[in-house]
Amino acid sequence: MRQVTSLLGAAVFIFVIALSSTAFAAAVRQHNQPNLPDLSDDSAGKTIFGSVTFMTDNRAQGFTSSQEDPAVEAELGVIWRSLFAGISVSSVDFGTTTFGGVTKEVADISISYYLGFIKAYRSMIFDIIASYNTNPDAFDPAGELDYFEISVGASRTLHKDLKGGVRVYYSPEFSGETGDNWVFEGSLEKPLPMIRHIKPILTGVVGYQAGDESAGGFDYWFWNFGLGLELSKNFSLDFRYHDTGDVPTAIACANLCDEAFVASLTFEF
Repeated sequence: MRQVTSLLGAAVFIFVIALSSTAFAAAVRQHNQPNLPDLSDDSAGKTIFGSVTFMTDNRAQGFTSSQEDPAVEAELGVIWRSLFAGISVSSVDFGTTTFGGVTKEVADISISYYLGFIKAYRSMIFDIIASYNTNPDAFDPAGELDYFEISVGASRTLHKDLKGGVRVYYSPEFSGETGDNWVFEGSLEKPLPMIRHIKPILTGVVGYQAGDESAGGFDYWFWNFGLGLELSKNFSLDFRYHDTGDVPTAIACANLCDEAFVASLTFEF
């Protein structure tokens, strides 16, 4: 089985300063966490992994990065013993913005390159991930969207089959050149009884972002919970509710960071 939400993550955010009414103005995660194989599956050495996900909305940490429209994300990586590396490509839509009399689309694709280390120690699993996040051909005259970020995570079984995890993300110069940015997350995962060949899993995440307000960043809470269905070794469905809290009033959450329900279908190999 794959360890997905509670083990590894490549944090990818975009901050776009609103220069027109159609431009987005929020910090948005554009990639889901990497789908790395279970460490026990890697006893033979090098392993290639990948996935393709179709979703009704590209939404994470409470914010949509596809204007609440359907999106697709593809990932390819390799794991060797405790080391892993990969690339994740996601479709995004940040509308248009105007600068110097020129109006263009802000970005329509996001790419994350990541490198990490994962290790089991006693009853804990630890990992550290460095990622470089880009928006090729982005129109970002108000501040470069590309940025570097590092994250550290830990997870363990809390009781029987209930798993818990924590993760901290840090960027010294956040997307949009908005200064340093911290994100803190806690997660829980609970498998449910099998339904024939289908394995249901309940998962939830609560997190807090602390941005550099003097440079244009901001603080807010976010959370999500949902039901995942492992249909087979390669296919899974996910139905998830997202919401945010304490988002600055200057950011209009309607159709951006208000409550939303998202469904996704993932093929993994």
